[in-house]
Amino acid sequence: MRSSEKGYTLVAVIVAIGVMSILMAAAVPVWRHVMKREKEKELLFRGNQYIEAIDRFYRKFGRLPIQLEELLKTKCIRKLYTDPMTKDGKWGLINFRGGLPEARRRLPGAESSQPLATNSIIGVYSKSKDNSIFIYQGKNQYNQWKFSYKLAPRQKGRRQPAKGGQRQVPADRRK
Repeated sequence: MRSSEKGYTLVAVIVAIGVMSILMAAAVPVWRHVMKREKEKELLFRGNQYIEAIDRFYRKFGRLPIQLEELLKTKCIRKLYTDPMTKDGKWGLINFRGGLPEARRRLPGAESSQPLATNSIIGVYSKSKDNSIFIYQGKNQYNQWKFSYKLAPRQKGRRQPAKGGQRQVPADRRK
């Protein structure tokens, strides 16, 4: 191989590396978008797991939990999930504010149930203030996505979901 042919090979390799670099740079934002969507789906899953666990706890004990650890100790949740949108993984807690009359602060049909304490946990939310891709319940910031248990009277004989419409499919804002 002559020295002039070696120069063309070197130029061809440099051009190929440049083209691959441009393609990789274009793929990074797409990959970030895909990963963000997956984290949002995980946030929805974990938030709804807490709603279901609070529902099980409420039906089992006639009161709401004071700490998330109670859900784990009583086997109402498989594990304590972390918030996928924050680095520390800590959830914001939604506490019961006591806005129900005394008669509705007890589990229907359970005479021994305790009244609901005002520091009881009825849900969780992400502490991340980032904007979301999905719109969940009309909200587009993660800290506005509330996963809370709805205290509603149950009809006998029919199991009603405790989510109160929480499991709606988020609408993607992209067109």
